Amino acid sequence: IRLSGIRYIKADGKYVKLHMENGGEALYDERGIGTWEKLAGADFAMSHKSYLINLAKVKGIRGEYAVFADGENVKISRRMKTRFRERYRAYLLRSAR
Repeated sequence: IRLSGIRYIKADGKYVKLHMENGGEALYDERGIGTWEKLAGADFAMSHKSYLINLAKVKGIRGEYAVFADGENVKISRRMKTRFRERYRAYLLRSAR
């Protein structure tokens, strides 16, 4: 699995569900979301305690949602809102260079 092909990761009980960019069937992994957060690095950010989003796939932030190009959105919790926005801005600055 390539990290660049992951749209977002959702905690699902003791597993995580990997939602892929190609729209294919989601994959499951037995490692927790904390492990994936460490593996993924700076291009991913937690938007909620259950969601780890690939910032390269986000097209914008609308209110309390991270929005993808196809219109799908993922909730950004109040607790994670400031940090998520900071990580997204930093990603945009890095990718603009």
